[in-house]
Amino acid sequence: MKSEMAQKFFTMSFDFPDDPLKYQPTVWMIEKNLFDLADQFLESEPDEDQLFYVWGHGYELDFGTRRSNWYCFEKFCDRIAGRKDILYCDNKTAFRMHEEQKRRISEVENEKSDADQK
Repeated sequence: MKSEMAQKFFTMSFDFPDDPLKYQPTVWMIEKNLFDLADQFLESEPDEDQLFYVWGHGYELDFGTRRSNWYCFEKFCDRIAGRKDILYCDNKTAFRMHEEQKRRISEVENEKSDADQK
C-alpha cells in the first residue's frame, strides 16, 4: 500500500513543477529511499534550481517503527543541514525565489538578444 501511494503521489524528483498548485512532494519522510534521495540531491550539480520537498506529519514520527521515528528524521536533517548552497524554506518562499530567478535569467537573455541585434 505504502509503495503504491509513493509511486502515485511522490515524484522522487527535484524538478520544479510548471504549476505550483499541482506540485507533488519529492518523497515521504518515512520512505526507505529518503537517505538515497538526500545523497542524490547533495551530490548533484544542477544547471537549474532544484527543490527537495520532503512531506509528512510530525505525528508519523511518533509511530516508533524502523523508519518512522524521530531518530531517523534527525539523522536526515543532520545530513542536509548547514549547507550554504541550499535554501531552507517554506513552499511559498521556494516558488517565489524560483520565479524571481527565472525572471532574472529571462531579462539577461533578452538583453543579450537585444545587444546581438544591434
